Amino acid sequence: MKFGAIMGQAVGIQGQTYALPSKHIENLKKHIDDFLLYAEQHPEYIFLVTEIGCGISKHSPFEIAPLFKEAVHIKNINLPLSFWDVLNGGIQARIKQVAEKESPSVSDFCQRTGLSFTILMNILLRKELPTVWIVQKILIAFPSINARWLLLGEGDMKLTKRNSFFTRINDFLHILFASK
Repeated sequence: MKFGAIMGQAVGIQGQTYALPSKHIENLKKHIDDFLLYAEQHPEYIFLVTEIGCGISKHSPFEIAPLFKEAVHIKNINLPLSFWDVLNGGIQARIKQVAEKESPSVSDFCQRTGLSFTILMNILLRKELPTVWIVQKILIAFPSINARWLLLGEGDMKLTKRNSFFTRINDFLHILFASK
């Protein structure tokens, strides 16, 4: 194992790693709290947190990231981008911002984007992630929205200059395929 992890040792410091058992989510919070305490007591170490529990254990960042909410204040812990996105509300929160700031009502937003009320509510209530087609519909309905901001949370919500439709679609496709 590259960083010194020891197979079969599920908890604690090992070489350049700190092991956390992730199979049973109900026990994970206590182990994360122990890890956060250890990290605070050892500022000389830098911890690069992976998407723990999101692989073999089949949990999602939506389940795991909130368990790390206290880590955002610990300077020597670096969380994965997917955890930061969840902790900051993610794309669902950005879609909600667009709906609140660009439409007078939910029904207006649904009409302009062509989304059903049910799909929009499932996204806003974080029951599902938007598909690429939903994001495309939002960007077409609201041409002043910055695609990079909507997808990744980077930059300002509104475009600083008026881009043509084709430039925006090109930028959107570039962002989408560059992140893979």
